[in-house]
Amino acid sequence: MPVNWVEVDPDMSDHILLGTDYGLYTSLNAGQSWQKEDRFPNAPIDQIRLRHSDRKLYIYTHGRGIWTANLKNNLVASVKKTPTISLKIYPNPATDYIHLETKADLIKVYNSSGQEIISTSNKTIATATWPSGTYFVEVKRNGSASVKKVVVTH
Repeated sequence: MPVNWVEVDPDMSDHILLGTDYGLYTSLNAGQSWQKEDRFPNAPIDQIRLRHSDRKLYIYTHGRGIWTANLKNNLVASVKKTPTISLKIYPNPATDYIHLETKADLIKVYNSSGQEIISTSNKTIATATWPSGTYFVEVKRNGSASVKKVVVTH
């Protein structure tokens, strides 16, 4: 998924905000896991600014206006800190298949444009027919989620 802007919280470097073509994502653990901000529209974000003096967050979208949030008393505007799911993907880079080591109930794979290409519970996924490129594997279980990148080459 294209990332248009990265903003690191000046008060806590483990808190990272990503402006993507598909909305706002945040991490509370230095990018080890990401949470989609579901109270923000799925709009392209061109810029994010976190003003250090008063912890005011500004999110500049393409076509949906400017959004603000006060982070003075909250680390993140509305994203709850949720436990992550362990996820290992191999081989990576992949050619014919990927295998996931996870306890996830639901597995979704997205292409670099953010389009979902598969939704499954199968932990071995054939990739031989996929175009070469970068993909994002999202796993979910009991309200927790993790996302990892995988590269497919032929």
